Amino acid sequence: MARLPAVLSTDDLPLAELSALRCDGVLVRVGSCYTPVDQPDGTGIRAIAAAHGMHERMIAERMTAAWIWGARDEAPTPHQFCTDLGARVSHQVRPWLELREVVLSPMDIAMVGDLAVTTPARTLADLARFQPEWGPLEQSIAERLSALADDPGAVREDLERTKLPHKNRAMARLGISPS
Repeated sequence: MARLPAVLSTDDLPLAELSALRCDGVLVRVGSCYTPVDQPDGTGIRAIAAAHGMHERMIAERMTAAWIWGARDEAPTPHQFCTDLGARVSHQVRPWLELREVVLSPMDIAMVGDLAVTTPARTLADLARFQPEWGPLEQSIAERLSALADDPGAVREDLERTKLPHKNRAMARLGISPS
C-alpha cells in the first residue's frame, strides 16, 4: 500500500474523497488541509497546511503564526499573512485570508519548512498590538508564545521602539512597564 503525502488538499483529491477518508478515520483535518491519522502533528505539518495556495513571499503572522508554533490549538479563520513592505506580492482577494504589508527585519522571521513565519517574539508583540479583543484565550496564547521565544527580552525591545502604533496597549496587555 502506498503511503499518503504528509498533507493533502483538494489539489490532490476531490473534497468528497478527502471527507470520506476523514470519516473512515484515515485522515484528520489540519487547517484547510488533511493529514494521515498516523502523521505526528507539529509545526512542519501546520506550516505546510498554512502555506497551501500562498505566494512564496507571504509570511505567516499573528494568529496563523501562533497556530503554527503550537500556541493556538485551532487554525484561525481567516488566516493572517503579511508581506514585507518591499516584497511586491500580488494576490487575489480571498475571504479566508487577511494580508497586510509590514516592515520586518530578518530577525523577525523564521523558516518552518518552506514557509516564512514570524518568530514567537514578533508574533507575541504583533498580537498584543493588533488583536482587537484580549481575553483568556489571547492571554493563554501570549503565555505559550512567551515560553517559545528564544529571547523574551526581544518583545520588550520591540515594543520600546519609538513611534510604534498601539505600543501602550501591547505593553499593558503583556504586563510590561514602560522604562
